[in-house]
Amino acid sequence: MKKLLLIAAAALCFNAISAQQYLSTDKGHKYTYSSMAVNDKDTIRNESTVTVKEVVTDADGKITTTYEKVSPMPGNSLAKVTEEQTIFFTPANGITTIIVSDAEGTKKEMVETIKAQAESAGHIPTESELAELESMLRVKGELSIALDPKAAVDTKLPNKTLRVNMGPQTFTFNLWEGKVKGTESVTTPAGTFDCYKVTYTMKINMGAESQKFFVTEWYAPGIGLVKSINSDKKGNIIAQEELIEK
Repeated sequence: MKKLLLIAAAALCFNAISAQQYLSTDKGHKYTYSSMAVNDKDTIRNESTVTVKEVVTDADGKITTTYEKVSPMPGNSLAKVTEEQTIFFTPANGITTIIVSDAEGTKKEMVETIKAQAESAGHIPTESELAELESMLRVKGELSIALDPKAAVDTKLPNKTLRVNMGPQTFTFNLWEGKVKGTESVTTPAGTFDCYKVTYTMKINMGAESQKFFVTEWYAPGIGLVKSINSDKKGNIIAQEELIEK
């Protein structure tokens, strides 16, 4: 009997771990993040607000949370850039899927960014101009990360690619060499969190130019991202984002 109880207890613990949801289901809740980026030896600091815009649960129990992030536009704190991100939790396998960038979201984000840049320069784009810009953009692929609580440390994540064509220009975003790094306690101004940690390499090709950096991210149950660090090949931090208010 004692052995059976131990087996039952172990099964319950396993189910609890498998059921971790690295997303928020609290619709309307707002989180505040601070960010830092190094640009030409200058350090730019900003704050952004992330709102849980929508939470949908389907008949199979799959949860889809959409976050809306509002941030100052780089170089112009008076202009705002709005982005959306989607995270899925699938109870059948216990996996939370982070959509870093998808085709529809990337297209919308690029239009919003170009619009904000034009407005900050004193030009208000017309509806026809925005429609023409949108028609020029062709986006294919998806960048995503699967957070599987059952995966062993150093389990490799699938490589992902997203391609953007804008007229004659082509941009390619590659999420490569992803790895599960297990769980780790992380402290930010918002508190201390037991997080799921992943690392990956992001490579961006823009014509003849390319950029490569190394990403480490921590995701907390019931919230999502709480900290992210981008480093160069020498390990120097070039960008960082962390949760400061929840």
